[in-house]
Amino acid sequence: MTLRAPPTLLRLGDRRLRDRSVPVTDFACASFQEAVRALDETLRGFRLSHGFGRAIAAPQIGIARRFIALGVEGAPPLVVNPEITWRAQEHQELWDDCM
Repeated sequence: MTLRAPPTLLRLGDRRLRDRSVPVTDFACASFQEAVRALDETLRGFRLSHGFGRAIAAPQIGIARRFIALGVEGAPPLVVNPEITWRAQEHQELWDDCM
């Protein structure tokens, strides 16, 4: 059994976090399945280490694809190709503890 190091979390200010992510088109692809595992393991490890964290997006570990791992009770464990379909006119700015 080979132990792998967990992916590095990209920090605020890393230019890769501003890159446009592309949709997932092949859900059965081995590289997508491995990326899902890496994202899930990263979220679980972060939660164990820090005691919080509800979600992590693939770009946060350097994968420019549109999917998110969730650790929220009652929510699906994975959201793929999310789209904003409605936006309120009011704006609110806050820091969240997703990661």
